[in-house]
Amino acid sequence: MILYFTGTGNSRYVADGLADLLGDETVCVNDYIKNNKVGEFNSDTPYVVVFPVYLSIIPKVLARFIRASSFAGCKKAYFIATCAGAAGSSPNAALSLCKYANLQYMGTEKIVMPQNYIALFKMTEAPEIEKRMNDATAKITEMANVIRNNQYFSMKKANLFEYGVTKFVEWLYIKFFTRTGKFRATTECISCGLCKKLCPVNSIEIADGRPVWNKSCIHCMACINRCPKKAIEYGKNSVGKNRYVCAKYIRKNDV
Repeated sequence: MILYFTGTGNSRYVADGLADLLGDETVCVNDYIKNNKVGEFNSDTPYVVVFPVYLSIIPKVLARFIRASSFAGCKKAYFIATCAGAAGSSPNAALSLCKYANLQYMGTEKIVMPQNYIALFKMTEAPEIEKRMNDATAKITEMANVIRNNQYFSMKKANLFEYGVTKFVEWLYIKFFTRTGKFRATTECISCGLCKKLCPVNSIEIADGRPVWNKSCIHCMACINRCPKKAIEYGKNSVGKNRYVCAKYIRKNDV
C-alpha cells in the first residue's frame, strides 16, 4: 500500500509511478488529514509513505497522522521524500515514526522534483523541470525494484550535527516562514473555492467571495500554485513567478 501526502502533485506522481510498477494501490491521506480522520490500514504488501519535505523536514501534519493511525498486515515500511534538494532529517523522523507505529523500518530515499515553494524560492525553469521529471521516472523504477526485492533503501540518517541544523531550520521555518498574513487574492479571483477545497488543513475560508487564510496554514503551496486564475499571491515574493503543478503520471494501462 502506497500512502502519499501532496500539495502540488510531486508526491502523487511518485506514488502513482510506484503503484504502476508494483501493481499496488495508492491512498491519498490529504482528505484524512483535512477531515481529522485517522487511518486504519491493512496491507499484504509493504507500506510506502511518499511525502514532500518542508525545508528538510517531514510535514508535522503527516507525522501526527501516522502516529495516530494503525497499520495491520505487512509491517515493513519504506519512506520516500520528494524534495528540490536535500531530504534533511527525514530518515531520522521516519525511523522514529516506525518505532511508534510498530513498523519495520526499511529505510528512506529521496527523489529530486521541481521546486514548488514560490513563497520563498524561484520555481524551477522549464528545461530543468523536464530533466528532473525524466530523472525522477528512472529513480522510481530503481526504488520499485528495491521494494519488490524486500531490500533496504541505502540513504543514511542525518548525523548529530546535520540533525541539529535541521531542527534549527525547522524552528525558523515554523516561526518565521509559515505565516499567512502575506497571502492575498487579487482581482483575478473568480470565487471558485478551489483553494478552500484543496487546503489539507482547512486554513482557508471564503469571505465575501474571496479566500481568507488562518494560522493553521502549513505552506503546502497547493492554493497558490493550483489556482486556475493565478489569483493568489504571497506578498511580493510570488509576484511574476510561474506556478507549478506536477503533471500526472501516465500508467501503462492509460497509454
